[in-house]
Amino acid sequence: MIVEDAAGLGAPLDWQHTYADLARMLALELILVVPNHPGFISAAALSLDYAARRGIPIRGCIVNGIDRTASETVQRDGDFIVRATGARCLGTVRFKEPLALDIVERLL
Repeated sequence: MIVEDAAGLGAPLDWQHTYADLARMLALELILVVPNHPGFISAAALSLDYAARRGIPIRGCIVNGIDRTASETVQRDGDFIVRATGARCLGTVRFKEPLALDIVERLL
């Protein structure tokens, strides 16, 4: 099952629950899609840390090239995520390209 959150794990579902609570309740693993823009490593590190502190298993990250310029460095930036956070990079997606079959296979 894939559940997409709205604005991150800390986003509220109601006054008492967040998407992190939902992920824990459903025993979901986190696949963090990281938009490749300035500050992406810091944002990814914060999200991964939050997930770990909330007890959510981390499957890995997918780095998303959000425009043509970002797509030029998306592979290198996937390596940066691994080095900076220790999280597994499940793959990269270039701007306006579909999710590659090898990434889908890693998720199954």
